[in-house]
Amino acid sequence: MTNTKRSLPYIISVLFPVYFIIQNELTAESDVILIYFYGILLVFGLCRLIEKMASLSGNPLLKWVRAILGISLYIVVFLILDYYYFDITLRVIPSSTWNLSVKIFFVATLYVAFLENIRWTKAREQSKIENLTLQTENVETQFNLLIQQVNPDFLFHCLMTLETMVDAEDPHSEDYILRLADVYRQTLKKERSDVTLDDELHFLKSFMFLMLYGQEEAIFFEMKVSDESLVYQLPVFSLQMLGENAIKHNTFSVNHPLYITLYQKDTKSITVSSNYQPKETKRESFGVGIDNLIMRYALAGVENAVEIEQNETTYATTIKLY
Repeated sequence: MTNTKRSLPYIISVLFPVYFIIQNELTAESDVILIYFYGILLVFGLCRLIEKMASLSGNPLLKWVRAILGISLYIVVFLILDYYYFDITLRVIPSSTWNLSVKIFFVATLYVAFLENIRWTKAREQSKIENLTLQTENVETQFNLLIQQVNPDFLFHCLMTLETMVDAEDPHSEDYILRLADVYRQTLKKERSDVTLDDELHFLKSFMFLMLYGQEEAIFFEMKVSDESLVYQLPVFSLQMLGENAIKHNTFSVNHPLYITLYQKDTKSITVSSNYQPKETKRESFGVGIDNLIMRYALAGVENAVEIEQNETTYATTIKLY
């Protein structure tokens, strides 16, 4: 579009005089050459004038009024100069001077419309870019807020569990510390982009190990994932967030255990499901988990990526892989 805008004045300046010469059947070689170069200067100067006026600020109506007045004034000045000094148009094509002026005005008006269309298109695209940038910044802010809000509770849980393990001289203490270090190493990475399902599952295993330790008879976690899907991508920490939500929003005990299952309906989606036994006193929701995930999918260009299914006994969230 930019290249077209730059070259159009030259194209109009070269072609319009040719059209006018053919239409008026000018045959004298001297007249043809004279009117051709005269027309090039006339039209090219008018195009440049229009571009200057189009670059000025103002509402659309004011710009059109300014353009029409500018074109009209330019043509009048051209006719006056031609009449008193050049004597080209009136001598070569005396019967078509008015016709020439009308055609120049019409072509110039079309050129104004073309420039306004380019300006409007660029403004619309710029607005889309700005909106997308704001959405991206908003998502990043929400995501960072989510991580900051979840981490203190998660860290407190892990430290309390670790303290119990150390006091009991649990032989798994070292493994627990290594898993905790692995989770925080992933969490503190600056990248907040997409990851492969393989990487996300590696993180999820460490996370769930930390969350479920000591509650193995109250929470059961199972994964069934096809190796074919491991190369596909998804938003980072998405499965972790879904797994944590299942633990955070449901009650569980030895008598009423929580079953969390990660499985696939097809190779390009993954589902996190749990039995539905919500807490009577619901914890305050941060309000950015699922909404944040939907927005991050949208920014990745994946529509309808999050599907929630709920009934009296089961709550399941299915997300797409891409």
